[in-house]
Amino acid sequence: MKKRLLPVLFLLFALLPEYIAPVLAIVIFVFAIRFDGKFTLSNTQKAFIAFFTYMIIGLFYAEKPVSGLAGMAVWLLAFCANIAVTCQIKDRDSLDKLVFFTSLSSGIAGLIGVVQMLLYHYGALIYKPLRGMFNPFWHLLDTAVAKFATETLLPDSILAHFQRTEFIYIPQRASGTFTNPVFYAIFLVITAPLAAYCMFFAKTRTKRIIGFLCFVCSVAGIAVSYSRGPYLAVAVAFMCLFFYGKKYFIRLLLMAGAILGVLLVTSSGVFRRLLTIFSSDDISINTRSDIWKACFEMLDGHLLFGYGTGTANIGDQLRDMYAIDQPHAHNLLLEVLLENGIIGALLMIAFFVIFLIKTIRLLRRGSFCKNIAVTCIASFAGFCICSLTDYPVYGIKPLFYFMMIVSLVDAVYSFPDNSVDIPYTKTQKELTYER
Repeated sequence: MKKRLLPVLFLLFALLPEYIAPVLAIVIFVFAIRFDGKFTLSNTQKAFIAFFTYMIIGLFYAEKPVSGLAGMAVWLLAFCANIAVTCQIKDRDSLDKLVFFTSLSSGIAGLIGVVQMLLYHYGALIYKPLRGMFNPFWHLLDTAVAKFATETLLPDSILAHFQRTEFIYIPQRASGTFTNPVFYAIFLVITAPLAAYCMFFAKTRTKRIIGFLCFVCSVAGIAVSYSRGPYLAVAVAFMCLFFYGKKYFIRLLLMAGAILGVLLVTSSGVFRRLLTIFSSDDISINTRSDIWKACFEMLDGHLLFGYGTGTANIGDQLRDMYAIDQPHAHNLLLEVLLENGIIGALLMIAFFVIFLIKTIRLLRRGSFCKNIAVTCIASFAGFCICSLTDYPVYGIKPLFYFMMIVSLVDAVYSFPDNSVDIPYTKTQKELTYER
């Protein structure tokens, strides 16, 4: 029971509402420490703590420290996933369970997104409100929670620090179990490679079939989110998976062709959305261009230390000085540069570089270690591409799973030699089926 609880919690984390996520992250952390209180911080974790410590320093010269505390809370809660994995994942069997359940979470979320878009286009034939009633999936509950919090629970002095007091509602784009279609798509970009790993390397035929279905649903979910950054990100992640080897390259290539063909026939709007990247009249693209120009100007005189930890320190500057009503830089590296200066950016990059060095070392070990390394590189590459046009730290769920990916490399890196390449023996049922 103890071995299955952590994977189940990781499955639920993406499927439950965002306001449940902080509590669930703490539960996951307490569970991990409770059953394995002894663990040694890895170099990757030490690098993150150094970056986090510098964010604390940034609070002291920030004009809006409350915003900084909120952002740091997201990082810290996501770090709970990292600690939990390194505490609990001690061998290949426990890792396979975690990866499988996370793949299930991705597949379920992707399927929900597809159903949401089907309801948006055809739900009115049954009952008109169905078009947006369950997009986001928790929309009715979200509305009730927001109303209770703003009218009854929280005083105006606290609500004044909120960027918005209502949940985002965009029924034209799938949000799955998230409140934002972009964060939904980023989550699927990060977790789709885990489903690919299950599809090829799960120990049983049933799990491999489920992995395949989860992978397809994850990609479909990204498609119906109509988020162009994640479109490019999943393409890059897909190409990273080619490094599984020649045996899997052809299968992935055929699968990519089949998915594109199905989308072309059933969802031509996906391609039209993608082609708007090259449009000079697209509001979203022009807004990002204006944001980045303003942000580079804002770096003048603040390159070393930045404006202080917290997105509000940047969002206020964008609104007051440039009349751009946006809350952040829409680029992870640029946002960190603006908040914490070049020192903070270098510390974050060091965190990423140490992760990559360990991943490359796993690649060189070959076999199981290589497969996990390729999977994690694909997820990491997808996250980085998404971070070029958005700021994923704004949502706890995507960052939580990103930190999980980082910790998978740490976990496998410290496996005992005899727990890595467990021979897989086919069951009599599978042998009979093959004959």
